[in-house]
Amino acid sequence: MHDEAERLEHFISERFEDRVAAILGDPEIDPHGHPIPQKHEHGVFRDEVFLIQWPLRTPAVISSVSDRSPSALRELERAGLRPGVTVNIQQRNSAGALALTVGSVPDPVRLSNDLAHCILVLPAASQPKE
Repeated sequence: MHDEAERLEHFISERFEDRVAAILGDPEIDPHGHPIPQKHEHGVFRDEVFLIQWPLRTPAVISSVSDRSPSALRELERAGLRPGVTVNIQQRNSAGALALTVGSVPDPVRLSNDLAHCILVLPAASQPKE
């Protein structure tokens, strides 16, 4: 589905694009947390940090996840790691893998270095409004 959307993006008319956006309620953020460029406005930039670089025991909110790998997206979804969810890194091992709490679930989730590089976060206090 994601691949089809990528191909479609380059072949639809502006009018069709406007109609689809209107049907969807003119969203400002896509399902993966990425800002959707507005037609006649400047881009939105956030001071996001890769989860792998986030300090230990400091709450953060997932602002976006990479949509480049369908298998990574499935793994992140299975672990409950999606935009808007609060995370807190409890441990980091020498290979870069993380143990983190997700939302209010007390049991830590183990996350590989590769998957941690698919997640961008912001301080929990600056959680993006939807």
